[in-house]
This record gives sequence, C-alpha cells and structure tokens, in this order.
Amino acid sequence: MAKLCLNMIVRNDAATLRRSLESTAGAIDAWVIADAGSTDGSAEIVREVFAARGVPGQLVEVPFQSFAQARNAALDACRRSHLAFDFILLGDAEMDLRVTDRNFRDGLSRDSHSVLHQVGASFHNRRILRRDAGGAFRGVTHEYLDMAGPAPLLEGLVIRQFAGSSRSGPARAELDARLLTEGLKVEQDPLMRARYTFYLGNACRALGDKIAARRHYLDRARLGFWEEEIYCARLYAARLGEQLGLPIADVLAEFAALNNEMTHRAEAMHAVARICRMNGWWEQAYATALAATEIEKPRDALFLEDWIYDYGVIDELAIAAFRTGRFAESLQLSQVLLVGGLLPASQIKRVTQNAELAADALDGVVTHA
Repeated sequence: MAKLCLNMIVRNDAATLRRSLESTAGAIDAWVIADAGSTDGSAEIVREVFAARGVPGQLVEVPFQSFAQARNAALDACRRSHLAFDFILLGDAEMDLRVTDRNFRDGLSRDSHSVLHQVGASFHNRRILRRDAGGAFRGVTHEYLDMAGPAPLLEGLVIRQFAGSSRSGPARAELDARLLTEGLKVEQDPLMRARYTFYLGNACRALGDKIAARRHYLDRARLGFWEEEIYCARLYAARLGEQLGLPIADVLAEFAALNNEMTHRAEAMHAVARICRMNGWWEQAYATALAATEIEKPRDALFLEDWIYDYGVIDELAIAAFRTGRFAESLQLSQVLLVGGLLPASQIKRVTQNAELAADALDGVVTHA
C-alpha cells in the first residue's frame, strides 16, 4: 500500500492548526512541515499532535518572501527527507481533511492527483504528487503546483476548511493585496499576470473596495487564458455592478452576455432569474429559471457555487411558477426541495409555506405569496 507524507508550511496558524493536523493524522504515514517564521507556538503544536499519535516526521525552518517560495522550500525538504513514503499530500493550516473512503490509497496511480475542495464553493485542486515527480509552486500568493500531465480526481478524500485561520479575513486579504500589487509590478508572464489580477480582485472584494474589485475583475476578463477564471471574474464583476447601483438594464446585460457566451454554468442565469423575481418580471423569471435547471452541474469548475445547482435554481423556478399561475408545478418543485435533503435548515419554513400556498391555490383559495 502506498505511503503518504503530509507537506505544508505554517506561519502563525495556531488558531486552526491543531484541528487541521488532527484531521490529517489518520490518513498519513509521515510529515515534513516547514515553519516560516511563526511566533504563536505553531511549531510546538505540530510536534505535540504527531508525537501523541506516533506519526514520524520532520520540522524545518524556512524564510518567507512569498507563498510559492516558502512552499517550494518545504517541498524540497520533503523530497530530500529520510522518511519512508511514496506520495506527498500538500496541506494547509486551515485544511479539514475528510476521508470518505478508507481505501483511497488504492487510487494513487498517477504522478499527481486532484482532491475535491468544498469550501463554500467547490473545485478540484492538485494536492497529491508522487515523491519523485517534478513540479514546483508558482505565485506570490494563491500559489499553485505547476507540473506537467493530468491530475485525475482521487476519490475518497474531501478537503473542507476551518474558520478562524490567519489565512482568511482582513489580515490575509491585506497581505494578498500587497503581494499581488508588488507582483504585478515585476511579473512578465501573461498567464501569471492574469492570475494575479483575478486574485487582486478577490482581495479588494474581501476588503470591501467594490469599485477596485470590479475594475480588476473586468481587467482579468480581458486577459484571456483559463475559461473558468474568466467566468468567475465576469460573474463577480456583474454582481458588484449590481451592488454598486449600476442601471439594472446594464447589470442584466452583463449577466446575460456571460450566460450566452459561456453556457456550461448556471450562476449567471440564476442571477438573471433572481433579478427578474425582485422586479416582478414573472414570465421572464420563470423562463430563465427553467432554462437554468437544464444545466448539468459541472464536475470540475472553479469556485462552483454548489447551492445554486443543488436548490437555488429550483427555488427560483418554484416561486416564478406560482406567480405565473403554474400552481401544480410550483407545489411539485417545493416538495422536491423539501425531500431532497439539500435545502438549508434556515430555508425549510419558507419553502414549506410556499408549498402550502401552492396547494391552497390549487384548491381555489385566493392568496398572495
């Protein structure tokens, strides 16, 4: 059976580190972790957690200039380690690793594998590589492992995220904004410039600077390269335009253009249905939501908003169906939501009431949703 070694950097991550390491301890055989200048006891937490579980490992110290630089130093130490393992699991201090199949190691067959991330939005990320495989991290922040060849999804592992990490919130957004702004001053690779521009938009959005965030997203959309990143940039720009009070016709035009040009995702169409509902344009809301339900949930997309596919478009369709006199359809859709197991608890009462309204309307009771 293949042996797995956890490799990561820590940098003042005590808030989530213990929980993260405990979530991975049962899935690994060794660890090589680099401390990039922690002052909060992170290194001691690493030693304590793995000593208590008898997992062998090595703690090294590395400087920090950027996330890719620190990650590469940690990865190099891992590859040179005397520890016995076959594959490397790339971790983070906020990572909550869930083992959904204890035989997941049976799927380790390629030079690298992606793992499903479920962190509000979902996506696949290259997280496992063979010890002797090439590849290095790129990016001053939001770094990624750059290596040749495909990275098929490894079934049996899911990565979620603990709240409260030093790598989230305003402090991380400020660090990202600084690193990305500095990176754009010197980076010459067009691909990396596009990536930096997208994540600078994310950082500005997290800091509440909607105008700057929208500008960066629109810039990113014009730079080409990865279709998924372009989709997200245009989607986020349109949402920010709505929040900034742009004319509703202009906002709808941005969402509609995105949907017409990139038809594989439903987030933009859901936004159109929502705006139509909010403005009482019921037939358009119904037609748009109905079309959105026909879009199959992608298996591998960037920052996929699962809730829209799981229940969001069906919810919009149920409401629009009621408002356009399609009471039987509205009732049936609300019942689908209630028995599907994907509706959040906070929404059950509202959807139950919608179902009751539709049932009353079918019985000839005059009502208003």
